Amino acid sequence: MKPPPLPVFYISTGLSLVTLGDSLLYTIFPSYYPVLGLVPLQVGILLSVNRWVRLATNHMAEHCYRSYPSDLWLLLAFFMGSVVTAMCGIKTCSLSFC
Repeated sequence: MKPPPLPVFYISTGLSLVTLGDSLLYTIFPSYYPVLGLVPLQVGILLSVNRWVRLATNHMAEHCYRSYPSDLWLLLAFFMGSVVTAMCGIKTCSLSFC
């Protein structure tokens, strides 16, 4: 079997790491909400706000993607996703999950 081209490997690795950060929201919040100082209603609101923000910004993201080079947006998305994932990880570890 032939290995994938290097750009495909880099993009798929970055995308999987960014998706990991988003998936953390849906696994950690419902499971550990008391430790985070939340009640179930707050967890539901936070997760629904996450979806509504995505829905509201999809049109803007499409416009930006069509107007500017896609490499710029890909790197920006990877950077922002990595920052959010790191912030969630740091917050989670500071609450003594580690």
